[in-house]
Order: sequence, then C-alpha cells, then structure tokens
Amino acid sequence: NIKIKILKVIPTTFSKLLDFGIPKRSIKAIQKNEKISLNENVELIRFIVL
Repeated sequence: NIKIKILKVIPTTFSKLLDFGIPKRSIKAIQKNEKISLNENVELIRFIVL
C-alpha cells in the first residue's frame, strides 16, 4: 500500500501548467493523447509519498 499526503491543490488551465515547471513536451503529449484544449480547466496536485 502506498500512502500519500496532499499538500496543495491548485486550480489552473492546461496551458498555464508551463508556469509550474511542467515541460512543454509533456503538455503536448497529454494534449494529443487525451484530446484536451489548452483552455481546459485542470487541477495541479502537489503531494508527498509517506
């Protein structure tokens, strides 16, 4: 079993994930696979593994 602790949930848009250090290449890959618009609302979840 893996336990995690959620530190912060940050609502944002898919295109603004770049501001949080998510690589552009990763964003493009997710957009292609999931067919997500850059204006789509998403949540960035910061967590630690306990």
